[in-house]
Amino acid sequence: MDCHRLLRRFSVIAIIIILVTLSATPARAGGNLAIRIAGPTFDLAVVQQADEHDIPASDGVVAQYLWATKYSTLGFMAHDYLAGAHFYNLSIGDMLIVTMADGEQESYRVSSIQIFGHNATRTEFYRDGATYSTAEYFNMIYTGARHVILQTCYGSSSLLVVQAYPAQRLMEILTHVP
Repeated sequence: MDCHRLLRRFSVIAIIIILVTLSATPARAGGNLAIRIAGPTFDLAVVQQADEHDIPASDGVVAQYLWATKYSTLGFMAHDYLAGAHFYNLSIGDMLIVTMADGEQESYRVSSIQIFGHNATRTEFYRDGATYSTAEYFNMIYTGARHVILQTCYGSSSLLVVQAYPAQRLMEILTHVP
């Protein structure tokens, strides 16, 4: 392979790496680290996960899901018998306020509440008769435009997933008249 061809390949690979890095960059200058999340009936402290299985064992505290932050999503997890119990009381349209580490507050409105079943090893997820792999579930829930996910157990073999989008953006979508 000649030097020019090798240099072109290297340039294409470098451009791809740059584009992937830029697309994974957080959507806001202050970063993605939250310190509090509040809803209509709760105000919870946020801790950062030490690893993907680290869920707080105390009431009033949720974990910010590490992997979600890589996609500009604010994912919060809690045990259903502790802080996650508050997620059961949310309704479509409820407002959530997330306080970021830099003090900025972001407003989100609950847009969907879903129940996903799963197998014992959590390698398959089920909803409405469809089966999803772990990757498909993650992509469906945690990727896309910036949003909030609240996740907790729903019994022993299901998950409650609450999805909320920026309040202003959701109002623009709902009131848009073509």
